[in-house]
Amino acid sequence: MLKLSCFWYGVILCNAIYLLIDTVTVMGLTAAMALSLPQQRLLPTRPPASLLGARVVSSVLVMQAINVLGLGVGVGVGLGLGFLTLTLTLT
Repeated sequence: MLKLSCFWYGVILCNAIYLLIDTVTVMGLTAAMALSLPQQRLLPTRPPASLLGARVVSSVLVMQAINVLGLGVGVGVGLGLGFLTLTLTLT
């Protein structure tokens, strides 16, 4: 999101700023995870989901479909408004 706003305003940040932002984010998340405590009451059974279960696989496929649809809409809008141009070279 930061990179998109920089492109919008015509500002290009150096890589050190991105490294600083990522470092602050990672250190903040690391501190939050290290200082968090477990729940007071843990359930006696584990969740029923597995990595290749129907729920997980369908969730991933639906998310990919939404991403592809968004990409298609973005490219279509870009082509329609003249932001993007496709050039085909036949050799």
